[in-house]
Amino acid sequence: MAYTLMFASLLSCAQVADIRPTDPPSWAVVVDGATRSIRPPVVLSVRGEHAVLPAGEPSWRSGAMLNLCRVEPPHYYHCCQGLLHPETLRVASGPETDAVVFEPGVDYLLDSDWAAVTRVEGGGIAEGQEVWLEYSLGFQRVDTIARGPEGQVAVFEGGDVRCGPLPGATPQGWETLARVWVRGAAEAITERDLFPNQPDRAAEFVATWRATETNVGPEYAARTLAKLRAGEPVTIVCLGDSVTAGGDLASVVGQGYVGALERELKRRFPGGRIDVINAGVGGTPSAFGLERLQRDVLDHHPDLVTVMFSLNDAGTPADVYAAQLTEITDRCEAEGAEVIHMTSNFMTETWFGRLGDANETVREVARDTGTGLVDAYRYWELLEYQGVPYETLLLNTINHPDERGHRFFVDELMRFFPAE
Repeated sequence: MAYTLMFASLLSCAQVADIRPTDPPSWAVVVDGATRSIRPPVVLSVRGEHAVLPAGEPSWRSGAMLNLCRVEPPHYYHCCQGLLHPETLRVASGPETDAVVFEPGVDYLLDSDWAAVTRVEGGGIAEGQEVWLEYSLGFQRVDTIARGPEGQVAVFEGGDVRCGPLPGATPQGWETLARVWVRGAAEAITERDLFPNQPDRAAEFVATWRATETNVGPEYAARTLAKLRAGEPVTIVCLGDSVTAGGDLASVVGQGYVGALERELKRRFPGGRIDVINAGVGGTPSAFGLERLQRDVLDHHPDLVTVMFSLNDAGTPADVYAAQLTEITDRCEAEGAEVIHMTSNFMTETWFGRLGDANETVREVARDTGTGLVDAYRYWELLEYQGVPYETLLLNTINHPDERGHRFFVDELMRFFPAE
């Protein structure tokens, strides 16, 4: 994919520029002492939307979601973070100019981050009453600041979208200096919106990662690889949670890492008969993976099983999580299947919690059981040094990667299956 972040890009030696917000913050940044303008977000005003507000506290998964703030694709049930301009929300009894305008905090509650609205029990909005909504939202964008071959500096804009913005493309021969995350509800560019490219630190991170990684390589999938090379039938089952199921890419058949893995294997081993089965179930931890292991995995008589649950096991005690992953491993190996454990992608900062600890447990289980390890979590750590805001790779703005994030899993998995 054209926009996959590749390690080869780390070999360039771009100079680190002095890039900072203006003082006071504005829609501009200072690059090596010169001010460069940044275009504000595209703002869309919505009128005539109507909804019935449930009672209770609004959140990412409760309340009436403002339609135009919803995650793309629009079938998803919650909203992108940080798009709504909360001061613009107007909740009224009808579309008429003389309709009753309800009061925030008295008649309704708003979670401005998630663009969710609920009614207040005992307030002016009755149960089942339809209300009319007006509001404004801003689209987000990621711009690239780059230096040209003659030392000139320019800003290359990304596309205006609700979720999953791609960085503005840098022309050939230009060096990426930084990226600017133009957030939908922002009023200016601040320090938290600037992401400098740090090629030396990125290269150091990758070198350390690759020098210390364990449980990677064809020897951890030797029997499966031998069958692939011989053109024999191979069945791989991917056990996991919503990311394995495809997340927000699930409605596009084969766009998650499971479908991409099957395509890559068939491309590399064109004579083989390869079946990659998706056994991902959204919102579930490894305990539920164990419950359904026989039906969803072992009954397929797999040659190899991949396992990934850290997003939903981040709150599970480490010893319990390790025991469950080990039992999954033992039962799969008892049936003749090879196993590859996988660390997860990142999730929204407010949910991070013990995610790093959960992925360290995955690494320990792989080492203790002598099974393969796909450490995709390292790619997400690398993004900081590549000047990429990792949240922009989350299509649902919580924990579901876009195609770039799914590609990280595929790139690491394919290291177990060299053609020769």
